[in-house]
Amino acid sequence: MSLQCWRGKKRAYDESSGQVYEESTASVRSMIPHWLTRSRGRIYRPGEYKSPGPGVASLRDIAIRSAILHIDIIPPEVLKCVPWVVGKTIADYLTRTEAWSLKIWGTFAAAYSGEEDPVLKQYKINLCTKASGDMHELDLILKQLSTLSFNHITNLSIHRLKFTKTDFITLSNIQNLGVLALSCDHSVADADHSGDIDDTFMKKWSRLVGEESRLLKLKVFILRRFTLTAYILNYFSALPALLLCNIENRTLDQKLAGGITLQWGWDLLYRVESNWDPEEIWHDQEMSTHALLRECYKYAIIHTLRAPGEPQPAMPKSPVLSIDYGASCSQIIVGKPQSIWYKRISLAQSIVAAKRAVPTPQKSQDHAKRTRSIRPGKQIDLGDFLGSF
Repeated sequence: MSLQCWRGKKRAYDESSGQVYEESTASVRSMIPHWLTRSRGRIYRPGEYKSPGPGVASLRDIAIRSAILHIDIIPPEVLKCVPWVVGKTIADYLTRTEAWSLKIWGTFAAAYSGEEDPVLKQYKINLCTKASGDMHELDLILKQLSTLSFNHITNLSIHRLKFTKTDFITLSNIQNLGVLALSCDHSVADADHSGDIDDTFMKKWSRLVGEESRLLKLKVFILRRFTLTAYILNYFSALPALLLCNIENRTLDQKLAGGITLQWGWDLLYRVESNWDPEEIWHDQEMSTHALLRECYKYAIIHTLRAPGEPQPAMPKSPVLSIDYGASCSQIIVGKPQSIWYKRISLAQSIVAAKRAVPTPQKSQDHAKRTRSIRPGKQIDLGDFLGSF
């Protein structure tokens, strides 16, 4: 088994001697993602299954359970040879027994990409961890997403964890991101973990994203509890598909933020949209994170920038993989944050959209004909020059 460990120190007390000492500890966890094959239900072996009804099970049910037992090793190229009528029977059984996993869903979504079944259109993953911890699963998430061989959209929410510059670089490698919601931990002990993520870093990060053509499908970007200002909207011209952005910070000035963003192609959302309040949806306790991400993405698709007279775009038919990664919400709030939502109203040119090419200086004709000047005292006659020979 592949393992990963990290060391730490813990204080201990010896009751016999009364001494306080430090001992080193090592935590070990598997590097194989458990959420890749984990499911809420159970897949029974045909010999262990007991039929809940009277009599023996039908041959049809036995065949379905046998297929599900080996479904995780069946590649999409083989599964798509099975008609969808049979594939739907297997999918319905997986839904009824809650035996879906990311690997199985990816196999079905790739094999039956042309079907409109709701089961194939969205899959939800919840990854719970301790607050203020490192994002150990981020590299594994990127690795698993890169193995999905079909066209899809990823909605990713990460909350109450430590964010580093390296994490932001890693997130920019997820090419199919449609919604990216990042919330730094806002507890008392961990309120300043995001100090490295400031406007200067976001400027460099946006330049990298633009020059390497990353995040071309990102439509919603949510940044909460970071030390950021509205000036970062000027750098987001490197994200051509971005339409909706949310910044939450204790030091945001709504009056100032609304004035400086118009020239960059952004405006306050409440000025241009009065029938939709994402902040109210964000704090709705009955709405899950997956539903919130879906609503934001739906709004961005419907209100995508388009030329006058162009019809309203339809929702894409690509499957959606929704990932909720982080700790549970905390009731401890440090200060009163100011949350502002922005909507893109035009594609303005940004200072980080692309590096300007350095112009090559061209010599003028006068400069080309200019003779070299000789300092006084260094001039000699032709006769003196020939006489030296």
